[in-house]
Amino acid sequence: MVFCSFFGQLTYAQNSGQLEVIGSAGEVLNTKDGSVSFTIGEIAIQQMEDSISGANLSEGFQQTYFWLVPVEEESTPNFEVRIWPNPTLRFVNIDLGESTENESIKCELYNLLGVKLDDINLLETKQIDFSLYAVSSFILRIYDSSTDEIRVFKITKM
Repeated sequence: MVFCSFFGQLTYAQNSGQLEVIGSAGEVLNTKDGSVSFTIGEIAIQQMEDSISGANLSEGFQQTYFWLVPVEEESTPNFEVRIWPNPTLRFVNIDLGESTENESIKCELYNLLGVKLDDINLLETKQIDFSLYAVSSFILRIYDSSTDEIRVFKITKM
């Protein structure tokens, strides 16, 4: 009897035409200019499909889909790069192996938003000083412009 009563209330709340959502958490925020009502973790999802174009529209709690694609890097003996220490407190050392004096090797430092922070000339220095940057993670991209070989490293500054 209790189950039927609860199910009847739930069905009425979803079909009554009222703007009521059953959610796991939510809030109503009021200001002098108006109010905002929101929920987190809605249990009711309605999906609509356009029969002509096949497009889908979902109402309610949106679920994210992830596709994981493995990335395999083939190592070539003429373009070996070693980076240490990682994570670092200040300096990161770069060893290019046999490509030490190659002028076509470029080095770029990016933040995680993809903004280029610096171009590093590896013929002048084999160290990067991270004291200028905040504690974060960075992307170090080292590439040979003559052969289009690229090595990408995620560097963490602690």
